[in-house]
Amino acid sequence: MLVRRLSGSERFAAECISDFAFHVRVPNSSLEEKRVESEKKTWDDWGAFSEDGVLMARIIRNEYTTHFDGSDAPSNGIGAVSTLPEYRESGAIRAIFGALLPAAFAAGDVISTLYPFDHGFYRKFGYETVCYRNKYVLPPRALRGHDFAGWARRWQKGDPVAPFLALYEAFSARLNLSLKRDEAMALEHLEGSDLETRRFSYLLGEGDEPTAYVTFRDIWRAEGAELRVEDLAFAARSGFQALLGFLARFSADYKTVVLPLPTDLELAPFLASPYEAEKEVSWDHMIRTVNAEKLLALLRKPAGVSVRIEVSDPLIEANNGIFEVKEDGVRRTEGEPDLILPQSVLALMAVGGMTPGEAALRPDVELRDREDSLSALFPAKARFLADSF
Repeated sequence: MLVRRLSGSERFAAECISDFAFHVRVPNSSLEEKRVESEKKTWDDWGAFSEDGVLMARIIRNEYTTHFDGSDAPSNGIGAVSTLPEYRESGAIRAIFGALLPAAFAAGDVISTLYPFDHGFYRKFGYETVCYRNKYVLPPRALRGHDFAGWARRWQKGDPVAPFLALYEAFSARLNLSLKRDEAMALEHLEGSDLETRRFSYLLGEGDEPTAYVTFRDIWRAEGAELRVEDLAFAARSGFQALLGFLARFSADYKTVVLPLPTDLELAPFLASPYEAEKEVSWDHMIRTVNAEKLLALLRKPAGVSVRIEVSDPLIEANNGIFEVKEDGVRRTEGEPDLILPQSVLALMAVGGMTPGEAALRPDVELRDREDSLSALFPAKARFLADSF
């Protein structure tokens, strides 16, 4: 089996594998256009070839910058993981990950994330599940009482993107896992907003200042329509009130609103009748460490902290070792560690999805000493992600 990056016409073959796996229907009349477009792609596309040169499987490493503890962390989002049926259970995906992850380390990535079809499958490659948002399902009337007397403007093609991008960056900067967007990424969340797709984006504000935005999709069902929020951002209290007050206006149009929020924002205290709302924890996201030393260096560190952490990683040899974490930096060391854990749990703890006390309940983690210092280094943190890949 040969694993390498793909280029040229190989990208079209890879796209066909993913279309097969993900039930995409491509008209025969569009195949040539798809071939031309796929060959123009510049993303980091990896493939596994059989001994007779057939492309068996592919994975895309999408390159991003992730907000992490107030810093920017180079990261990747794994996508298009797919194998032709005749080559499944051949080890092709394992072989690709075995080459792709060390290459991601060499490229400077700090973490890797993905949306799994099966958690057990990706745990084999060192990924662990992480809650990246909470989702609330409630009738719009449950949001009444949040006054919004400002303006609402529906975005239409050609309108400025800058106000949405500015709000997003201010909103997301403190939220681990959220991606740093450029104008093109912001535009992806806005385009396709029209009456045909029933997808709409609104900028909300007071006076001259926008304070929030929301992008939602209209889902029609005979038993009652659903307003499904796909993207949002708000600035402080006025923006949050504007968002809730605006959504409350749809009481006559929709049976339910589906509202995703950061993990540290509980909606129940903002509702007159919390019994009307259901909270769903989103577990359909996974994370792994790509560079343990860089990840520990980027952590926001409490004053006086000094701990030793031993990390293990079967797929990225450079991550194996003991790291001494102090207020002024991180270095490799020897001696007895205070905490022993796999790189997957390190990533989960670093983004605030698991505390050391919780991690110590796992059979693959050993918490030996300095639990107070480790708990200060790895507290629960706010997380949110509204981008897919």
